[in-house]
Amino acid sequence: MTRLALAAALLAGGCIRNNTPESDAKTLAEIDAEIAERQAAIQDLGAKISMSAEGLERSGSFSGDMTWLPPDSFRLDAFKQVGPHFFTFITVGDRFLLHIIPDGKAVVGNLKGQERRHPELTAAFAWLAERPEPGDSREIEEEAADHFIVATRRGGTVVRRQRVERPSLFVTEVALYGADGKETSRVAISDYRAVKPPAAKPGPEAWIPWRVVVRGRTDEGRDYVLETKMRIVYLNEGVEPGLFDLTPPEGIGVEEAK
Repeated sequence: MTRLALAAALLAGGCIRNNTPESDAKTLAEIDAEIAERQAAIQDLGAKISMSAEGLERSGSFSGDMTWLPPDSFRLDAFKQVGPHFFTFITVGDRFLLHIIPDGKAVVGNLKGQERRHPELTAAFAWLAERPEPGDSREIEEEAADHFIVATRRGGTVVRRQRVERPSLFVTEVALYGADGKETSRVAISDYRAVKPPAAKPGPEAWIPWRVVVRGRTDEGRDYVLETKMRIVYLNEGVEPGLFDLTPPEGIGVEEAK
């Protein structure tokens, strides 16, 4: 599960544009409300992506088909640059299924249980949405002319810091921390572009980052870099039934993640 993650002129859903929005939000409540309003424009999101991984168990370059159904259903079908279907990764809530096609096996488990051994899993989703837990608290930790730093605390310890740009309110960096307070990974998020839904489903545009780079260190002490680039994005085109089925395919070995 260490290979996750996760500039067309026209999109299937319409043109992209780069004129960024502006906001005069000053408080955390105002920031959250405006970001939530923007995220509400995404009923479902599909994308053709390219990925590269260094320092992970199976590093290399891949292409992929990504689908996100807010708030917490995600699927990635990855393919080697030259070759067949490599793996499928599906999450619904905290549960996940990783089907490794060449090995003829599947791994199932809880994402939270993998945060220490595979912090890149958590980092790979950082740009989609924060996954809060009961009792978490959030505050503006730093405020400058061009950005805010928003910190999330769990049991008094900072577990996440994100940089929110002013006046766009784009999240451009997320740092994640372990229970000991040490940084586990850092996510750089850039090249936001506005994507329109298809003409058959009119609605507001959504701002999607075209490049996400995760840097961190594995539990074994290896530095890694995981980069994802969007190639084509589809907004609110609908999701096929069963796309997020967590049932392993028949006839393969199934392991419970440790």
